Amino acid sequence: MTVSEKQLEANRKNAQKGGVKTPEGKEIVKYNALKHGLLAKEVVITVGEGTENPEEFNALLADLGTQLQPQGTLEEMLVEKIAVAYWRLRRAYRYEVGLIRNELDNVTDKFYSKTTYGGDKKNKTDEEIKQQIEQEKEGVKYWTKDKKDLTRMHKDGTSIEEIYSWGENWRLLYDKVSELVPEDELDDDEKWIKQLREFLNKNENWSDDRIWQTLIEICDERIEHHKEQILVLDCTFQKVDS
Repeated sequence: MTVSEKQLEANRKNAQKGGVKTPEGKEIVKYNALKHGLLAKEVVITVGEGTENPEEFNALLADLGTQLQPQGTLEEMLVEKIAVAYWRLRRAYRYEVGLIRNELDNVTDKFYSKTTYGGDKKNKTDEEIKQQIEQEKEGVKYWTKDKKDLTRMHKDGTSIEEIYSWGENWRLLYDKVSELVPEDELDDDEKWIKQLREFLNKNENWSDDRIWQTLIEICDERIEHHKEQILVLDCTFQKVDS
């Protein structure tokens, strides 16, 4: 369920017009100000970097309440949980985009500055750059084989328990879904992979097939990452060598 910016803006404008007038409408929204205000204080970031607008969250919560029409305390709590989950997910997406944008904006400076590869080459020799390129190529080979093996095992109907030992793959899966998993949900011992799978199955309605597919997609992402590094290193080597 997605609440558009247009809907949020409409909700904010409606709220400024004085609210509902009929007795029936007042009965529906009589607790809104208290509930929304308290919840927004707990969920919305209002100071420092990444400041968010409490009115936008309240408008989101009100819109969900209008659409879903919760009956009783339990359903109201579920609607609030949906609003909080959506809000946190949107925040995570913004954070992810910001990280990627910052990395792309600074990648040239990182590789071409005098403190790395460019200029007088104080820190990196031609041979060291070549070695790094070879390491990235090995990374491509490694994840290409992982993808091939996972794809074959999945096609053959291999039980997902048989790949619990693939710790690096599961750790990358956890990194992708960490916003969905409470910090205290997983143990620090060897059981965490099983717990992660069970959490995704039960709480996020992820099938084992979806977990398999995501693990395979992670291989593709790692392959592309290493290929991008090779391109940057190649350009760096050519710049330093010229």
